Amino acid sequence: MAKITRSKEIWHIPKRGCIHQTIYMVYLLNQNDFNGKSWTSQRQEKIGTEMGKAGLTKNGKAISDQSVRTLLANIPQYLGFVYKDERSNPTKISVTGAGVKLLEEFPLENVLIHKNTGRSYSNNLKTYIQNGDFIKKSDVLKHQMMKLIITNPYLLNDCKNIFLFPFKFTIKILFELEYLDKEEIAYILFHAKTEDSLFATIERIKSFRSLEKARRIAEINAYSKTEEGQITLAKAASASYYMELCVELDYVKKQTNSSQIWVKNYHHWN
Repeated sequence: MAKITRSKEIWHIPKRGCIHQTIYMVYLLNQNDFNGKSWTSQRQEKIGTEMGKAGLTKNGKAISDQSVRTLLANIPQYLGFVYKDERSNPTKISVTGAGVKLLEEFPLENVLIHKNTGRSYSNNLKTYIQNGDFIKKSDVLKHQMMKLIITNPYLLNDCKNIFLFPFKFTIKILFELEYLDKEEIAYILFHAKTEDSLFATIERIKSFRSLEKARRIAEINAYSKTEEGQITLAKAASASYYMELCVELDYVKKQTNSSQIWVKNYHHWN
């Protein structure tokens, strides 16, 4: 694993995966051959093969072990549907109670509508999307998002000294400011550290919005050259992935190709 030289005092956001893939991956991991068993390369390869057979990969083919680990580490682990016990030797993997609830929410036949048959690879994620069968919303997912707190033990390798509920925090800001754009999320929001910093974060965003255009561009260009900026704003920007995740919530909307998210309606949060 590469040594992290950037500051860890920044929100860690998953960069890959979707709820439809997550449901099926959790389903596979809940089978007797995986649940509570060692997370071996053979089992990872099996997951990659089954994801391809399900037509739930980009090209409809099996994905690599590395891609499986990346996919697992994002939504399934990030939101607590799957637990990987790295204290055991070898590492074991298991589906959590939240993972079981996710499976109960979606019958398997609704997940595998465009499953590949035989050696045909005509079905893939695009097929699900084009046919309107792509699962985008989940009540269980939303519940897990609102419960998420960072930093938590799973994120310690990537994130530290952050103590807040990121999605709740974001929604509170949206209720105050109506919208957030990708630059504000990457440059300001992701650097908030505690729930008590809500007002200061809002004021910093307001101040940033009041800057002359040239000054704002200069600040963002400088930030984009830092290691944190490379992660949050560059290609495959975590800020973009975060906006897509936020849209999973009922309270947030985003137009196609837009760099902003908006709040839909006012709700009171305790």
